[in-house]
Amino acid sequence: TFLQEDRSFSLSRLLARFRRQADASLDRSVGGGESALLKAMLLGQRWFIEPETEEDFGRTGLAHALSVSGLHVGYIIMLLNFLFSRLRLGRWTTLGLQTVILLLYALLVGAAPPVIRAVVMAIVYYTGKALGRKADTVNSAGLAALLILLIRPMDILEIGFQLSFLAVGSIALFYRPIREKLRFLPSGISSLLAVTVSAQLGTLPLTVYCFNTISPWSV
Repeated sequence: TFLQEDRSFSLSRLLARFRRQADASLDRSVGGGESALLKAMLLGQRWFIEPETEEDFGRTGLAHALSVSGLHVGYIIMLLNFLFSRLRLGRWTTLGLQTVILLLYALLVGAAPPVIRAVVMAIVYYTGKALGRKADTVNSAGLAALLILLIRPMDILEIGFQLSFLAVGSIALFYRPIREKLRFLPSGISSLLAVTVSAQLGTLPLTVYCFNTISPWSV
């Protein structure tokens, strides 16, 4: 008996093919350790990184940069905002395309809790924008947590889930007060510092408990 190749459409096969092509493209255009870093940051393929490199990132408090998370979804959102601001499509067409692209990216990189959280919050934000309403950060994060736990209840025990939602909650709580304290700095710098410090304040207790380390210079 001969096995025939299944040529019917499959989203998982399509994503796997795109992932292989992205791998090959990064190897051709970048190569080496830098290619491994980009595969981890863009595609969630952290297993390509050398253990020594992971340790270096961990010691400087930047290990989160190696895992696809809300930070990396933010890069995708910035790119989408740039592209769609120039295409001048209708607001509902734009919302539909943004939603599809973000969901496909979440599936492409493995749909980890931090990614799903960021994607759901982004879709809520874009939907509110299309309706002429402002999205609430805490409510959006709550909706994301509810959706994740309805599908995968045990994710609540994962460190990635806990850190992701702690970071969002602490940004919502501390961002404005910290930015007020940094008013003497240029607006862009004070905003970035306020976000970073807020996230670190909220996640610090859990980080110390789980990883037994503090990296104050990671700001």
